[in-house]
Amino acid sequence: MIATQRIKSTTAKPVEIDGYESINVLKWNNSKWKNFSPYLLKTDGNEICANNGSIIFENFYQGCKVYDVVYENKVYPSKYHMNNPKYLWWEFIPKNLSSGDVILKENKIDYDLFYNWRNDLWNCANPIRYPNKINRRKNTKFSLCIDKNGNETRYNYIESRKHIYFKEYVRLVKKFPEYNKLLDKLKKGENIMICEVDVPAINKKGNYGLDCDENNVCHMSIEKLEVLLNDPSEAFGHGLCLAYSLLLDMNNLNIIF
Repeated sequence: MIATQRIKSTTAKPVEIDGYESINVLKWNNSKWKNFSPYLLKTDGNEICANNGSIIFENFYQGCKVYDVVYENKVYPSKYHMNNPKYLWWEFIPKNLSSGDVILKENKIDYDLFYNWRNDLWNCANPIRYPNKINRRKNTKFSLCIDKNGNETRYNYIESRKHIYFKEYVRLVKKFPEYNKLLDKLKKGENIMICEVDVPAINKKGNYGLDCDENNVCHMSIEKLEVLLNDPSEAFGHGLCLAYSLLLDMNNLNIIF
């Protein structure tokens, strides 16, 4: 069986549950499961959205998003490092510094400005979750996927979650020996509990706030994960992608979208 447990930070310790092995996929340093983190995972260049490979997966996904306007941004690893140039992870300077770069106007994309922003993010050596700042995270209009032949597809939030994030994340992590180790554990009847931040918890919205205990432990099934996958109330994190993929493989099922 697979359960999930929400933990709030990379330093937080999961509550141990009898009969379950904790699989902390939030930590991306000094962890035997760190390869599952989208902060370490890199593209291989075979994604549906054309790229040259070696892009941090988080940045790849975030860089497909099209905002109306992108603004100046400086990103640091934590609030304790703010405004210390030594710890600057990423700085984006728009061409129009005073009011930001207008990427989308009347549903038309300014490709020069979009590529300038996207490529800056894709070339970043550090993971950036909120490239247009956290307060503007909901200003995304759609995700833009351009394939190797130049064909464009615009995905809404749920479509991009499925086709860009889930499918590509799963395709990449299935190459890791750690993935097969987890699958083997499940086939032997062992129980695992996947721990990270973007999984259900009692205080979350929609279906993400249901069926969790006081430790924010929630038992997973294919049916439940499909409901969550189609629920825009909260983020469907990499831990849920991993759980869904493992359960599908356990039951010899294919992705249904």
